[in-house]
Amino acid sequence: EQLRQRLDREIGDMQRLLEDTLDLAWMDTERPQLPTEPVLALSVWEALRDDACFESGWDPARLPCRLGVDCRVEVHLDSLAQAMENLLRNAIRHSPEDGTVS
Repeated sequence: EQLRQRLDREIGDMQRLLEDTLDLAWMDTERPQLPTEPVLALSVWEALRDDACFESGWDPARLPCRLGVDCRVEVHLDSLAQAMENLLRNAIRHSPEDGTVS
């Protein structure tokens, strides 16, 4: 069962990587104007952090966010979420066992 779950995760990661590569290739050639909206950055961070901590077993306290609760950014939500998720996953992957990312 554990092996199947890991395989499912790896397949999902590979699928996301392929989709991201295709998206980047499309964006590089087409230069689309992605729709933006005001987004609460802390809300996006917390949702992504919670998912990453669930998957990795990390304590959420090890991934604090110092942005204020009212910090809004005008962005394409999916692009921001993808960038933040990449940061989180790399931080978890490359940090020492007892490290805190700030």
